[in-house]
Amino acid sequence: MCFERLQRFIFTFTLVMGVFLLILAVVPGDVSPLGVLQSLANAFANDGSFGGLDLALYRKIQWAMLGAGLALLALSGAIALARRRARPLWARNLTFALGAGYLLAILLMAELGLGRSQSLVYRQVFGPVTPAPTATALVYPTAVPPPQVYGTGQWQKIAEGIVLPTAIVNPGDGSGRLFILEEEGVIRVMQNETLLAEPFFDLRDRVIQETENYEQGLLGLAFHPNFAENGYFYVFYVDYQENSVISRFQTLPGGQAGDPNSEFRLLGILKPGPRHYGGSLGFGPDGYLYVSIGDGDLRQKTLGHAQSLDELFGKILRLDVDHGNPYAIPADNPFVEAYGRDEIYLYGLRNPWKFSFDPATGDLYIGDVGQNDWEEINFLAAGDPAGVNYGWDVREGPEDFSGYRGAPVLDPNFVEPIFYYHHKPLSCSVTGGAVYHGENFPEMQGKYILGDFCSGYIWSLERQADGTWDETLLFDTNFQIAAFGTGADGELYLADYLGGIYKWMP
Repeated sequence: MCFERLQRFIFTFTLVMGVFLLILAVVPGDVSPLGVLQSLANAFANDGSFGGLDLALYRKIQWAMLGAGLALLALSGAIALARRRARPLWARNLTFALGAGYLLAILLMAELGLGRSQSLVYRQVFGPVTPAPTATALVYPTAVPPPQVYGTGQWQKIAEGIVLPTAIVNPGDGSGRLFILEEEGVIRVMQNETLLAEPFFDLRDRVIQETENYEQGLLGLAFHPNFAENGYFYVFYVDYQENSVISRFQTLPGGQAGDPNSEFRLLGILKPGPRHYGGSLGFGPDGYLYVSIGDGDLRQKTLGHAQSLDELFGKILRLDVDHGNPYAIPADNPFVEAYGRDEIYLYGLRNPWKFSFDPATGDLYIGDVGQNDWEEINFLAAGDPAGVNYGWDVREGPEDFSGYRGAPVLDPNFVEPIFYYHHKPLSCSVTGGAVYHGENFPEMQGKYILGDFCSGYIWSLERQADGTWDETLLFDTNFQIAAFGTGADGELYLADYLGGIYKWMP
């Protein structure tokens, strides 16, 4: 009698859960329980993952569970019919085992979906393709009071209507212009803090469009040190095959617009996954082009890339674009005539979204986006030897991460970040900034400014005489901070991913 009740329970439970999972997988995500879980997942894991599971895989798991439920339903019915003729023990045991396994699977999915909700950020991490002004408000959980901030001045909006800005770049040609990248492939121009109607460059026919992955698009821009004379500029974009492309272009006669037909491809990198491109470009004080490349994805198949010297993933590259075809290798790159790819300058990085040089000292700052817990800023002082290993994916921030990978450690002498912070309660993705050298805030001279995409926090870092670093939380903003940039006068600008450009003003 008890077994018959148990079997009826399993049959009923399977039917109810099968219908629920069918609704969960079929109804559009924005109005279904899946939509809620996806929003929480996006907020928890800054790269579109769900507690370490890719959302596409999560949906497949749902379908698999639905299939298992329907199979169990059919099996239960078949066994029910068979029981009228005979009561085989194997049939009873199999029904019980499948039902118990299905219950455990449901509980596991509930744990993945709901068990971490207390640590979630209540903002979307990689925002919608179409900017939504209503999404700018930051909602604090009741247990998290606003932090104490120590910054002065304000962030004044000087431009709006930018479509998903990803970078702000000063060409260094004395023109007073600032160039703003739009993720979809357009480069806009601000002249004397006025946004010009005509774009400088349009590469939308080559840049991947309208994907569900907001780490793709037009990501990086750098102007040749002799841009005023040769008109060369370099871009980092993701093409329609989701590969990383670093190309040189040249301006049209007059220098007011770029020529899309002048593309000279320097480097194309086939990606193992659809995330973690890096994408930052910049010329160093030595005149070489530096390129940040992410590890490719967060999935298990890409773990180990950042530590491998046979690959370009998870690295800062250093290229001589004035010689060679398509480029030459600087003779003092650390792995020339040694084991490793000659292009590699620094390694052990996960997703170095933004890096910058201090124009006064030549120091290099790298903002490296973390995975489960920690965001970090890495540093290389001018004159220090290259070939530094920053630890990913053996370390994340201050903690060991090696248990997730199982690959041998090539270099245990990792260089620790100069600054790191935890995702909890509101942060998720560091945006590397720039060293301030403007005149509006004399007390901030020489300090490095950075931010977080989710929390909107803005910090400053200052190196002390003993080599330690002091950090100060300057601002608690509502911005989705995608990029910082500096003008020719050293003043600081900020790009809000929702479409605004702001200047730090007294």
